[in-house]
Amino acid sequence: MKNFLKSKAYYIVLLGCVVALCVGGIFVLKDRTDNNDPVVAKPSSTPAPTVTKTPSSSTATEVPSGGDPVNNPKTEKPSPSPSTSPNVVKMTMPLDGDVKTGYAIDRLVYNKTLKEWRTHPAIDIAGEVGAEVKSAYDGTIADIKTDPHYGLTIIVDHGNDLKTVYSGLAVNSEVTVGSTVSAGDVIGKLGTGAFIEQADGAHLHFEVVQNGKKVDPSLFLDIDK
Repeated sequence: MKNFLKSKAYYIVLLGCVVALCVGGIFVLKDRTDNNDPVVAKPSSTPAPTVTKTPSSSTATEVPSGGDPVNNPKTEKPSPSPSTSPNVVKMTMPLDGDVKTGYAIDRLVYNKTLKEWRTHPAIDIAGEVGAEVKSAYDGTIADIKTDPHYGLTIIVDHGNDLKTVYSGLAVNSEVTVGSTVSAGDVIGKLGTGAFIEQADGAHLHFEVVQNGKKVDPSLFLDIDK
């Protein structure tokens, strides 16, 4: 028995060393595996506080009803500006007759005398030669002149940057410069027509000038259009 143990002692010791190495390797491997596991943070039982940003005046957030916020600058609609249209007064027809050519500042009308297309910043009222021409509104005779295009012309100043112009008149002595007239007062007689509108026959070339601009006389007169 002793001889058997002596002969096998080497193998027994060698086996013990192998077993010891295996056990040691198992513990080392387990320790490394535990150290390489990912760390997972456990959720806190207390929810994080919500931080609300207050939009500045230049980047106000608009929230439509029933929808998500739209991150666009809020644009306020400008308030409508007050009307800048000129005040319109009621005038008297300066001549009894029909309007044969209307106001046309933004379109061209054919001029039979000049045989060309032109704008027409007035209305032409047909009438008999010698018919009475009346002031359309209260005012003062500002000028009496012979216009190279429209013949004898009288200008009445009504104040407040409003004037009326009467062209195509006959030579007369009804009024003088500086005379005060009322609506309906006779200021002259109708001639044969404006020089550049002779082909249209006898008529009054009537203009209204407001704030330095020739405007549509029909806005001031009761004319059937």
